[in-house]
Amino acid sequence: MYRRFLLVGALLAGALLGAAAPAAGATESWMWPSSGTLTVYGHGYGHGHGMSQWGAYGAATSGKTYQQIVAFYYKGTTLGTVIDPSLRVLVSADTDNATQVAPASGLTAHTADGSVVLPASVAGSTVTSWRAVRNTGGLVVQYLVGTTWRAYAVGGKATHTGEVSFSATGNTVRLVLGSTYRAYRGTVVAVPTSTSPTVRTVIGTSMTDYLKSVVPSEMPSSWASPALETQAVAARTYASYQRAHKPSGRYYDTCDSTSCQVFKGAADYTAGGSLITNHEATSSSTAVTTTANRVVLYSGALAFTQFSASNGGWAAAGSVPYLAAFPDPYDGVHASTAHSWTDTITAASLQAAYPSIGTLRSVSLSRDGHGEWGGRVTSITLTGTSGSVTVSGESLRSPAGLKSSWWAPASTGWARYNLLVGPGDWNGDGRVDLFGRTSDGRLWFAAGLTGGTGPPTLAGAGWDIFSAILGPGDLTGDGHPDVLARLSTGQLRVYPGNGTGGFLPANQFGAGWQTFTAMVGPGDLTGDGKPDLLVRTSTGSLRVYPGIGNSVGSFGTPIEFGAGWQTYNALVGPGDWDGDGKADLLARTSDGSLWLYPGAGTGGFRSRVQIGSG
Repeated sequence: MYRRFLLVGALLAGALLGAAAPAAGATESWMWPSSGTLTVYGHGYGHGHGMSQWGAYGAATSGKTYQQIVAFYYKGTTLGTVIDPSLRVLVSADTDNATQVAPASGLTAHTADGSVVLPASVAGSTVTSWRAVRNTGGLVVQYLVGTTWRAYAVGGKATHTGEVSFSATGNTVRLVLGSTYRAYRGTVVAVPTSTSPTVRTVIGTSMTDYLKSVVPSEMPSSWASPALETQAVAARTYASYQRAHKPSGRYYDTCDSTSCQVFKGAADYTAGGSLITNHEATSSSTAVTTTANRVVLYSGALAFTQFSASNGGWAAAGSVPYLAAFPDPYDGVHASTAHSWTDTITAASLQAAYPSIGTLRSVSLSRDGHGEWGGRVTSITLTGTSGSVTVSGESLRSPAGLKSSWWAPASTGWARYNLLVGPGDWNGDGRVDLFGRTSDGRLWFAAGLTGGTGPPTLAGAGWDIFSAILGPGDLTGDGHPDVLARLSTGQLRVYPGNGTGGFLPANQFGAGWQTFTAMVGPGDLTGDGKPDLLVRTSTGSLRVYPGIGNSVGSFGTPIEFGAGWQTYNALVGPGDWDGDGKADLLARTSDGSLWLYPGAGTGGFRSRVQIGSG
């Protein structure tokens, strides 16, 4: 028995299920749920400015070069060249007022008073660590024997004004960060500061060595080469821009965290020297050398090449002209929880962040007008029992725990689809599932659950080329439900399901199907155990195309019957509605009357019965 759901033509489906996006700046308001928890759907991960990393990956696997990807994400820019500059990177996590390094071959301490190769032992005792700490006169170099730190003179002095740096043979020094020994290429520098912590650690390195760590830290090294090359160019430009625009007197050019770019050095080791994690990768290092010295320029100057994990399918406007807002067809080529996600916001978290509002009661917000639901939240007002507070959508992300400012309550989620399709049990778990298509042409899959559906996940892009999509059942006879789609040019495509939630290669056949004003997958109307296709002609008659059940999912000779079906503005194939073992048809008139046409089991219907109104 086939229990397959609707589909009518795209015009009718849009009229019934579509919702226009609010204009930019339009205000929407709603009450906070009494449960205190709001479930939301969202897009993107990060601020969405400039390059989307998932988008770069999608573009790379779509055949784009790094030059094309850079030009796509940074509008109006050009590529230029800079020499490989030196770079000073703040180690954000080192805040213990000491710069401590492991003994190494050729380990040398450098001060304004001179330099000295540090010995492996002092007075017959093995040195297990070296460090620079601060006293009232400046920095002091010390060595550790057992559990005791002792001072060591450099250049004939015990205390040094200015910085102390450490270098070693092989250009690699291991910085001690708790129980982790992190290897950095270049020098490890102890900097005395006037604020707490009074000693900060900076890595002095080349741009190339810096990028060999940054690129695999910011983007999976397994991704396609053009994506890694784009990341290398964007990261090189970003660091160069920060270096050129750092505040006067700042002792570092950039930092090693997500506040700048993630930089983890070359590798992590145990105190005993065993490798824990390698932070460099051959593929990423190749991308760095392939794009050597290449940077993004705008009007001849270094560009501010912001990037984020995902823009969710629409880039957000930034602070400069080349960080524009535009639709991104590449972010979503590869499904990810960065592109589309479901999360919850609790009233308790917002009340803790904004205690002046008291108990949260309602929300009013504005959006930027780009993409689903009206786009990203630009401004939001939280109103409670004690008052209100207005913050930006980006500011709310942290206390709300959201991946981006592009989100909407799940209760309004059905309005996102301009077409819904019930394909049957698509993923093989015994429950009926649901497909929905959004206005950007993406197809979303929501797995059936007991009494509802799970969060939607991206099933594919480019489905806006179809004027009708329906779930007619198992057309190909392999035991798995299929999807039937009509191109705007009139051809039909059968997308066989693989039984586990995916598609097999499509089969295309036929022409002239665009003349039909409705197409319905009603199940087995003819009684042969195979699903059929029901269409309405432009003259208002019905036609049944019997399913053959062959491997391509084609149909037999049509059966013509009936006229006057143009009086109905919706036709739905609900399966066996009346429980007699035969597929039926539901039809709605313009006055809101709902009629049941019981299936006769031979391709036609018995007399209609009104079963609803309104």
